[in-house]
Amino acid sequence: AAASTRAGPDVDVADPDVDETRAPWRRILYERQRYPDNHTDDSFLERLVLNGRVVPRRFRRVALDATTVSLQLAVVALKASATASLLSGKLSARDVLACDAGALAAGAAAIVAAQMNTGDARRAIVEFVRVGALMLMALGALTPLFQTMTAAISDDTAFATAACALFVSVLTHDYALLDSQMARAGNSVSLGTSMFAASILASRLEKKTEVFADMLLSVLLFVLFPFFGRVIKARVPAA
Repeated sequence: AAASTRAGPDVDVADPDVDETRAPWRRILYERQRYPDNHTDDSFLERLVLNGRVVPRRFRRVALDATTVSLQLAVVALKASATASLLSGKLSARDVLACDAGALAAGAAAIVAAQMNTGDARRAIVEFVRVGALMLMALGALTPLFQTMTAAISDDTAFATAACALFVSVLTHDYALLDSQMARAGNSVSLGTSMFAASILASRLEKKTEVFADMLLSVLLFVLFPFFGRVIKARVPAA
């Protein structure tokens, strides 16, 4: 094997007399330099960065973010189980209405507590009462429509369509609770498909009170619950 490596014309890079006079090595790949190809300078590792793109995370923050997925799955499961219990007679409309009232009271208390620091607690209460009254009147007026919406469709077709719609709502849900344009578009699809599935499931119930209670529960789970989550996340500092 040759005793020296030639990196330039008429220059022997292994010659010790040349080492003292040649230009310093530079970190440029396609420039001809009077150094061997495997030359490593003293500053070769100065710019080395280990795990430069790794984002540091805290277990508490990751665990809290992961709960958004499990919460949405729990919401869908709760809605499906409530309708199934109403169909089988294990729950009555009064039981579901009691749960709805408790959820509304808890949500109102959470909103008021979150608005205490900003001084908008009274305005939040007034707005909550106004929106709640309008929502109850709208559901009461639409209950006969929900009850007969799928009268000409078989149970198998209705349940399969509702299951597909709920699956789409789970896929398109805004798990990050962001306020971006893309998040709003995906959340609109999720909300539309979830309420579509809820109306199909409620239409299989026989009594108007059961339909009203089931649709009120759907509004609480799919409409108000994500809203409460955004309000609480905006008021509570990140962990």
